[in-house]
Amino acid sequence: MLEPEPDQQSPPAPASSATAVASTRFRPTRKMWIYFVLVLVMYASGLGYAWSHGLSISSLYLYGLLQPKGLSGEEARLAEIATPLSWNIPQVLWFVYLKSAAVLVELFQYWAVGMLIAGALIVFVSWEKIKARMGSGGFKANFLASCAGAVIPICSCGIVPVLAGMVQAGIPLGPTMAFLIAAPMLNIPTVFMTAGVLGWPMAVGRILATFGIALVVGEVLARWQRRHRNPRKFLKIVVTPRLSPQQQQFAFRFGLLATRKPEGLRAEELGPSADASLALLD
Repeated sequence: MLEPEPDQQSPPAPASSATAVASTRFRPTRKMWIYFVLVLVMYASGLGYAWSHGLSISSLYLYGLLQPKGLSGEEARLAEIATPLSWNIPQVLWFVYLKSAAVLVELFQYWAVGMLIAGALIVFVSWEKIKARMGSGGFKANFLASCAGAVIPICSCGIVPVLAGMVQAGIPLGPTMAFLIAAPMLNIPTVFMTAGVLGWPMAVGRILATFGIALVVGEVLARWQRRHRNPRKFLKIVVTPRLSPQQQQFAFRFGLLATRKPEGLRAEELGPSADASLALLD
């Protein structure tokens, strides 16, 4: 629903309305902050270990490898510090952690690019018009999504936040999955790389196979979505920690009943004093 443009002579919004708008803004939870700090610590530990031991920093960003400096060619893609082969469990666990930190350093840059692309798509793309044209999917919608995935140069790691942005924007499952398949498997750089290594017949075969798989999977999901009345729109209830255990049980039971009756629920079906409990969940 579109809101009218603000008029210069219109009175300011009441304080209660401003408070309601502020309360709907995204606020990171404590668990989100903990995950964020852990990622930063792991990221910094990978860089710190490579720097303190004289290892190549560029190999972390390029290949996620812990290797000495000065390597080039194929050796730079494969060489790494020695893996501890012993029953010293703490030493093995420490190496696993370092290897995980190195892979995080390599992949984090692609995740960041994917999140920026997802944010740009949500902000600058008119998703309402796209959703209206796509409906619940179909051959045309799946084909357009596959073409978009083939054009955008993004890897299998960066596609995850982009996919989350598409789902958040309400794109049907069929085109979303077609985009998810086409983007990592097919883009302009990979086509020329395949042609240079294996020849143009294999490059053309890769294009046809990618489009075929994306269109088939997209069509299957589109038909399943039409049959199940848009099953992506599941009920989401945010239960704050301040709610009593009885209120949390009511919210859980309400969610189960609502998923079984998509046509709607009556308050009397939820038991006595349901109106007051629903007001607390609003």
